[in-house]
Amino acid sequence: MKSKCLIFFLLLFFPIVTAFSSNDLTTEQLIQRQNQFYEQKNIEVKIKVVNTRPAKVAPKEIYLLVKCSNKRNNIQLYVGKSWQKIITSNKKSALLTSQAELLKSTNKNQFSQGVKRLLRAVFTLIDQSQGITSKYDLAQFELDKMLKPRSLSLPVTIMFGLIFMSGTYLYRKFIFKR
Repeated sequence: MKSKCLIFFLLLFFPIVTAFSSNDLTTEQLIQRQNQFYEQKNIEVKIKVVNTRPAKVAPKEIYLLVKCSNKRNNIQLYVGKSWQKIITSNKKSALLTSQAELLKSTNKNQFSQGVKRLLRAVFTLIDQSQGITSKYDLAQFELDKMLKPRSLSLPVTIMFGLIFMSGTYLYRKFIFKR
């Protein structure tokens, strides 16, 4: 009888407890855990979120500058000298551009999600350069999608070609008739 009551209690209690647990980490917790991971692996990198522009960026540090206001959010990424070969200015701009919609959002949840994805992309780049993986890394296809957004050069080229051909047709039809 006791075992049946215990099983019934566990079956009733387990869904209630797990329904309210959350695996969502705050940005600070995410950074803290990843910095601890880097310390365990003896990787000299320190990632910080700051509200003011750093006067000097240490060679082994990466700063994420976050300025929030009612109308606009400003996000910048500062990389120390030793990490500039891995996180180049082109990669920084591609990462920020890929998350621009979320980072410009006035909704705090979307903004937080954009910051987390940006940080996870930075973690992934660092981890790939060191040949390690952590549980906060992005999948390779997600990182590729962020670094190499879909190019619009082919559709734009086709559009300009059609405009040029129609302009040439109209020029021959109306100008040469005179």
